[in-house]
Formats: sequence, structure tokens, C-alpha cells
Amino acid sequence: MRRQRRTRRRPTLAIAMLAAFAVWTLVTRAAFAQVYPSCSSLPGNIVYIESGDTQENLLKVIGRQLRDTANITLVYELTGSCGITSDMYTNEPIVGGALLDYIPSTAENPSWDPTQPEENCTVDPNGAAVAVGIAALFVETCGLGDPPPVKARSVLTKGETRTFELVSLDAPRRRAELTLPGIGDSGTA
Repeated sequence: MRRQRRTRRRPTLAIAMLAAFAVWTLVTRAAFAQVYPSCSSLPGNIVYIESGDTQENLLKVIGRQLRDTANITLVYELTGSCGITSDMYTNEPIVGGALLDYIPSTAENPSWDPTQPEENCTVDPNGAAVAVGIAALFVETCGLGDPPPVKARSVLTKGETRTFELVSLDAPRRRAELTLPGIGDSGTA
């Protein structure tokens, strides 16, 4: 008696499972993909800010108050202080397509409070000019002074009260250029 050869079955089950997984992945991604509003489409007067992450809570509290009482929307990016300082000196815009944070008004989200994450929006393709830079550092430590001190401590002491001289004021950009008396170089505060 001769054995019959088994004909090889096509791996239809494996192909079907792979196809099902691919479809499931695409559907899941589409379901979780979020479309963010354009920052420029947000209500009120929009103020673009670059800030160090140490100011996040302040921005959340003030952002909510300004949205609810003054029709001002703070749109911001949390980043490093040296980058902020450089951007303010060079008028470097926030790159188009960047994802920024903003605070919703009470009308938009009544249950939101500063302990929760911010809402997000995307910068228009042409970018956005930074109106306010919030950096907590001695500017010369970023290499913008000539010559920069090795350490901020060589010029400033923690907790020390110092007098600064106002070099210039740019009211539309809300920027003040300050210097320490006797240092000669100035920095953006």
C-alpha cells in the first residue's frame, strides 16, 4: 500500500492573520491619531512664548487667567534657556509645524486645572515669531558674552541682590536688555 502524498497547503491561515494584523494596526493608528488645531486659529490675541520648563506652572496659571479675562492666548514651547536667549537675540522664529502648548479657557474645558497637561496646537508652515522669552540664567554662560565667564558664580552669588542697568527696552517684543554695572556686556532678561 502506497502512502498518498499530502499536498502542501498554502499558508492561508498565516496570510489571513498577517493581513488582519495589518488592518488592525492601520485602524488603531487612525483612531488614536490626533489632529491638532493651528495655533494661529486659537481665539483671542496670541502671544508666542519660549520658556524654560521651570516656568511651566506659572504659564499654566497665568495662561488660564489671561484666556478667561483678557482674551489673550499664551502659546508656548518649553525648551532650554540658552536656546531661548539665542532665539531672542537672532529673532529666530518657531519652526513651522512644531507642536506647541496652550491653555484652554474655562468655556473650552471647564474641568481643566494647572495640574493637568496643556492642550496642543501646531505652528503654521511659515513659523511664528517669539514675542516673549523666559530664561533663568546668566546670559554670558551661553557663550553670548565676550569673553564669557567660566561660571555664573564668578560674577553672581546665589541669593545675592544685585542692581542691573537697563540698556534697552523693546516694548513690542516685551524684551529688556540688562547689564551688570562694571561688566560691560548685556543680556536679554
